[in-house]
Amino acid sequence: MPTPIVVEEAAPPSPPARPRRRRRLVVAVVAVLALVGAVVAGLLLARRPTPVPAPAPSPAPTEVPTPPAASKALCLPRLLFGFYAAGLQQSRCYGSCQPGDNGYEAQEATRARIRELRRMGVNYVVNNQGIAKRFERNPQAYYELLADLHRNGIRVSYSVASGGGVWYDDNGRFDPSGAEREFARTDLNGDGVSDLDGRLDVLFLGHEVMEYAVHADRVRMYDVAKKWFPTTPVSVYYGGFMRPFEQPGRDHPKAGTWRDYQYGPGETDIVHATVTASDGSGGFDPNRFAAEVRTRVQIVQRLSPGVPVVLHTSFAGDDRMDSQPDSMWSPQKLRQWYDAMVSVPGIRGVLLRSYDRFTYDLANPSFSAERATWTALGADAARRNGAAEGRRG
Repeated sequence: MPTPIVVEEAAPPSPPARPRRRRRLVVAVVAVLALVGAVVAGLLLARRPTPVPAPAPSPAPTEVPTPPAASKALCLPRLLFGFYAAGLQQSRCYGSCQPGDNGYEAQEATRARIRELRRMGVNYVVNNQGIAKRFERNPQAYYELLADLHRNGIRVSYSVASGGGVWYDDNGRFDPSGAEREFARTDLNGDGVSDLDGRLDVLFLGHEVMEYAVHADRVRMYDVAKKWFPTTPVSVYYGGFMRPFEQPGRDHPKAGTWRDYQYGPGETDIVHATVTASDGSGGFDPNRFAAEVRTRVQIVQRLSPGVPVVLHTSFAGDDRMDSQPDSMWSPQKLRQWYDAMVSVPGIRGVLLRSYDRFTYDLANPSFSAERATWTALGADAARRNGAAEGRRG
């Protein structure tokens, strides 16, 4: 018998691995449930009010006092009458000082001085003190001081950047960066203009400028000053005003010749110069003195038509005014000096140097007769100003 052929039947297919499928399904379900839970939790959290954290405290802003309204016009009397220095003291709390405060005594002394000046008919006081640092620290004190002076009919000048030290570097080259820093101290609101502009009556820009600044540099100084004080008149003090004109070819102690230092246009709004009263022998010649005044006024008007000229005279040299009672003029000489000054057309300011600056100036208690004469001259200046106002009106 043939050997039967045995045919092996194919093994039936294995069933799918169901346990692995189940694990995958379970993982998928768990993931879906986790996602749903996260969404639900997010919705629930979204419905809860989220506490807003308190903002971090801001630094306290620097208080900048609001200055009084600036003047829009040059409100100077037609004839300025007064002093170059009158003992006005600076107080850190002027207008608000109480007894015991640091600054109270200076405040009260200045208030008394203002009343004294008003009684004498004074309407203008030149101060060459720099006030930038003090104004930066206590601006309200200066607003109050200016307001007090104005209520009493007194105009005033102060300095912000005066003297060669802030205009020149250590090598003597013109460098206004130091002056710019001083001017910036008075710009408390940061708008590029001094907060004193239009409130300070006159800016005293330069002291004895012919000792260190040639004409071209003085023009640049003026331009810098007007950037910070566009509406305030600038006054420059020219000691020895005539020397560059009388000795133009002589060497200047700093550099160049005196001709380089002559006054010229574009360097000031007000020329403040000095003229001596002595005729060289200790006497006083009113005609010679008036001629000296006239020469200065004519030079200024020829070179810069319309620029006001303010002149002052010292009673004597500084040492004499500090040590010699006879340095004081007689009442008669005071009147002659004043009459000679105001006789010159174009003179805008008549000043004496000074009041309470030297031992034997006009503030000395022993000179009551001289002060009475000065008061009478102040009344005459007021009449002249009144007449000028009437003509303008």
